[in-house]
Amino acid sequence: MADIILTEYRGKAWLVRGERYIDDLLMNTLPAEVSIEIITCQSESDVRAMWKEDGWEPDSGRMPWMIHPGIINRIRGQQSGRSVVFGQCSALLDANAHAVIQDIAAHAGEKNR
Repeated sequence: MADIILTEYRGKAWLVRGERYIDDLLMNTLPAEVSIEIITCQSESDVRAMWKEDGWEPDSGRMPWMIHPGIINRIRGQQSGRSVVFGQCSALLDANAHAVIQDIAAHAGEKNR
């Protein structure tokens, strides 16, 4: 199971597990060995169920941390809707991968003009 679990519903996200990592998560200084899982929920009751599974009690007065969407995007490696994620065998790029890289490079070139 992941060290950090974030739940997401309708553009909002919450830290369900990994509160001890909150500072590093927000400052983007997490050690490489800390794993993160983002779970998209279909309803708000699914989000609450995830909270309860990890020990959060609504009556305790403690609520999970709400996480800014920009941080979620950063975690996913997204920037302005464009990203390239290289797997372990990234040297074996197919034609579609080369087209994506060329598109992103062109987009980056336009932004730097």
